[in-house]
Amino acid sequence: MNVVNSIMRSNENKHWITVNDEHLTYGDVLKEAIDIRGELGNRLNTNEYNYVLFSDPDDIKFNISLIIALTQSEGISICFNRNISLKKEDIYLKNRQLFYKEVEKYKEQEKGLLITKTSGTTGEPKYILYSLKNKIDRAIQMRSILNITKDDRMLLTTNFSHSLGLRILFTSLLSQCKLEVTSNLTGEGIKKAIIDKKPTKLIVVSLVLANAIEELKKSQHLIESIMLSSSSASVELKQSLMKMKTNIYEMYGASEVGTATVKKITDSDMKSLGTTLEDTDLIIDQETSEIRVQTKNICVGYLNKELELYRIFNENEYFQTGDIGRLSETGELEYLGRLDKEFKSGGIKINPYSIEQKILKANVKNIIDCVCIGVEDRKLEKVIAMYLIVKTSLKAEEIKLIKLSILKIVDKYEMPRYLKVTDEVYRLENGKLDRNRVEKDMVKYVDSLR
Repeated sequence: MNVVNSIMRSNENKHWITVNDEHLTYGDVLKEAIDIRGELGNRLNTNEYNYVLFSDPDDIKFNISLIIALTQSEGISICFNRNISLKKEDIYLKNRQLFYKEVEKYKEQEKGLLITKTSGTTGEPKYILYSLKNKIDRAIQMRSILNITKDDRMLLTTNFSHSLGLRILFTSLLSQCKLEVTSNLTGEGIKKAIIDKKPTKLIVVSLVLANAIEELKKSQHLIESIMLSSSSASVELKQSLMKMKTNIYEMYGASEVGTATVKKITDSDMKSLGTTLEDTDLIIDQETSEIRVQTKNICVGYLNKELELYRIFNENEYFQTGDIGRLSETGELEYLGRLDKEFKSGGIKINPYSIEQKILKANVKNIIDCVCIGVEDRKLEKVIAMYLIVKTSLKAEEIKLIKLSILKIVDKYEMPRYLKVTDEVYRLENGKLDRNRVEKDMVKYVDSLR
């Protein structure tokens, strides 16, 4: 991509990235990228074949150079995952063991793909194919929303196995601002980095930020703007950030279509997720209330089990998100949960997300998060079971108070038949709550009580 090459060369001697305590200039990264490109040219016949390289997502420093090499290569794609169980050839670059797989030739404009996986919060993780142009366009969009300039500092809050990491990298590159990187990408590692590295602009999963909020208050470091990359932030977290004079933005989107709506959060409106962005169209299906999105930023497709590349959308189709929502008269989107999580209990339609939000917005003492699911019942088809995550192990009297509080918050038909109170939190790699694992755990718990 000419834009990447131009930025790298015009800033060759300027500091760009700090990996732990090692400072790298644009020139340092570009030199290694050129070396990698040369080695790839010697090893792989890209004139006749296309290749997918499989790289360890946690090798951040090497992967940054590998990504820049990709922007100047043809016939090479990168998949950031070390655990795909396919028969692959191996190749060594810069003393790193990678794997590669030959794939069929695909369209000219799709040469050079970045392949990441979805978090798995809405089903089994899928591997998604992005063109470089797609990632550049999404980074330009993010730079504009957060008004990121060359004077800012950003923080890489995830590795490259998820698309958020790539978005942060390209946004930093196009903005020509400094990028701080830590090798410890656990919840505690990111919390420490937010305090120590002092980013001015931050794109982060809300649950990761919630883990760091108390230390952030004590540090008195001002993060000018924060983009919450998931719509599950609690009212308490948003209020805390606003008291710190931080500009908070919440977005709605999907890995396949990128960001569809953005909202700057205010005291008077913490519910809506904003209106659609330029070049994006969003509609609500009248029958199912499903959110559907059409955008030029749509991904190339999915990587299937046989490692074939194929298109998943036609230009005129809307992506079916599987999310439920509604639009206000002014076009503001409100997220209402997942279509596949709704169920009926005694003939009444239950929306688990609605119940979860009622409880979280009530700011009940000791409650961190909750998950509602429907479990099988002989008489009512399904009944409500709730997995309640609390700050610490509670005494019986404290649990009783929580149950009484919930009874006052939700409608009678929304009261859970089964309630598990625990301080155990299941997290995905990107910091989000692992709802699939929680649901499986809850089903086992209910079965043990019957």
